[in-house]
Amino acid sequence: MKFLLLGATGTTGLQFIDQALAAGHEVVAMVRNPEKLQVRRGLHVVVGDVLNADAQAAAAQGVDAIVSTLGVRNPRSPNDFIINATRALIAAAKHAGIRRVLLMSAFGVGASYKKASWIIRLGYHVAAAMFRDKEAAEEVLMSSDLDWTIAYAGVLTNG
Repeated sequence: MKFLLLGATGTTGLQFIDQALAAGHEVVAMVRNPEKLQVRRGLHVVVGDVLNADAQAAAAQGVDAIVSTLGVRNPRSPNDFIINATRALIAAAKHAGIRRVLLMSAFGVGASYKKASWIIRLGYHVAAAMFRDKEAAEEVLMSSDLDWTIAYAGVLTNG
């Protein structure tokens, strides 16, 4: 398969690249700063803004699925980065004729909130802006007609 990856220079994005390439897949990584990625066979780096649907659509030409591992640096800062990037992703997928999308969220967001421990639920309130942004992104993706999967990341181990 060939994937368009958003969030490629983050910790999870780098793990996705390593594992996808090791499994024989190709990855198109859309990044702001290409110097953060090591060029390798099967990895194609595209410079662009993930908030721009046209840029995402151009990068998505010829891919089988779009994967978003986007996150925010400061979980307490109010923002709408993930929802806006997800809106652009949906528009880009439709424009490029891609049906399959995977969105990495966080355990304790959306449908996973009921399954979360009280510690995770407390974290939801501490980082409420980030959780609301991710939840809004989930809702807009779920209301699209795309074939989507939402992954609820728990404790990430870099492996």
